[in-house]
Amino acid sequence: MMRNLLLLAVFNTVMLFFNQPIKAQDEALKLVKSFLNDLDKQDFKSAYHRIAVPSWGDFRNFSSPSSFGGIKAINLFEIKVENDIDSLTGIYVDAEYFDPTNGNARYKEKFYIGKSGEELKIVKFKLRWCDFRNNSFKPVSSLTVKH
Repeated sequence: MMRNLLLLAVFNTVMLFFNQPIKAQDEALKLVKSFLNDLDKQDFKSAYHRIAVPSWGDFRNFSSPSSFGGIKAINLFEIKVENDIDSLTGIYVDAEYFDPTNGNARYKEKFYIGKSGEELKIVKFKLRWCDFRNNSFKPVSSLTVKH
């Protein structure tokens, strides 16, 4: 009986250990989806509160039409967890951004999620590829993953 309880305790500890990264990855994925959804709805205040990327500036800069404030809609093709670096979780995104001010484009990008204070936030960003499109781009539907 004691041996069974010991084995059960060890099993539960191991499962708890291995489930932590999965939970963190799920939370990181959810954060990036929420960020993109906020941009798609033009809720720049909510989107801004999900980031801690100094190069994106203060809220005024972030939400200006010459920055993220120019985005009117997003078509999401793919979003997935990629390998982590250091203590950050990487989220790969392939999406088209409808931005009549700055030009429409399809981006393949990576968001890195980490702790900022006590909260998970987007703390780093890396652009992998960009294809600028003409302004005849029409959003298909908001944040619908295409297959």
